[in-house]
Amino acid sequence: MRRGWCWVAEQLGVEDPSQVKRYTERRPTPFDHQQEIRQVYQWKDFASVEGEFVAWVAARSWTSGDGPGRPAPSLGHSSNHS
Repeated sequence: MRRGWCWVAEQLGVEDPSQVKRYTERRPTPFDHQQEIRQVYQWKDFASVEGEFVAWVAARSWTSGDGPGRPAPSLGHSSNHS
């Protein structure tokens, strides 16, 4: 079985797996990359749109016919499946 870093390096096309392992050595690196990804795809940080999202969910609960008191459907497998 391949080690985790080797598998990640292979998936990313990185020849030297030790370089992938070094990714975690500098704590801000993943956060820097998250910021870059948000900029490229024009994604917003959830904290900046949380209120808008909550308002959308509340409005959706009223327009869905279920109302806000009814639990959301399960995202898992139904117990009706064998």
